[in-house]
Amino acid sequence: MGTLAPQGLIVSGADLPIAQAVVVAARNAGARVLACTHLPGATAEGKPDGNGGSPLAADLADELVVDRVFEMASDRMPLGRLVNVVRPGDDGHGPADLPEGDWNDALISSLHTSFLMIQRAVGEFICDDGGRIVNVIDMTGCVPDRGIAAVVRSALSSMSRCVAKEYGRRGVACSLVVACNDIAGAGGSPEDVAEAVVYLASQDASIVTGDEFHMTVRSETTGPSDQERAQCKSISGLTT
Repeated sequence: MGTLAPQGLIVSGADLPIAQAVVVAARNAGARVLACTHLPGATAEGKPDGNGGSPLAADLADELVVDRVFEMASDRMPLGRLVNVVRPGDDGHGPADLPEGDWNDALISSLHTSFLMIQRAVGEFICDDGGRIVNVIDMTGCVPDRGIAAVVRSALSSMSRCVAKEYGRRGVACSLVVACNDIAGAGGSPEDVAEAVVYLASQDASIVTGDEFHMTVRSETTGPSDQERAQCKSISGLTT
């Protein structure tokens, strides 16, 4: 795990286990952290919890609220890092069966929020000494490569590469971490993912940008359910 001192760090999606682990790991690496979570209609009022026990509620789909979050962070610390964590809600629907409301919600909560956070971070970082962005897609609980999860993953992958390519010469690095369930029980923990994320956010990873990293997280169950086995076989082209 890399060293982040004396960097300031914003962590979004702080209601998710991986993001919570990132907050702890980043503080252990010497960073000052502002943790926030997307809540429609919340205006990011109040003082952020310095210990991260209660993340700042903010409507991260509202550009003015995102500006407020970054201003609060910049007032408290030298801001140079963003860890943007999203989890696309997905029950495995294919495009033809996906309810329009679910599609719209996913676009807002996963992609539109990511766009605004990344856009604001890039603007902040290129005006200073550069910075590092790590996007994290928490795919645990999702059916891989289907429906909303596949769209969010593809979009954030492209966005991360685009940021790395377009703004690298101005000191901005951007990477993507994709965390999926390992239903065989051989994967790591949210803390393991967090250590990798903190390394990518640190200056120790200065030569790393535009890359996509895949990690597996142990399922809470001891083994795959019948439904999960069927989904895996369907994805791999096998028959039951």
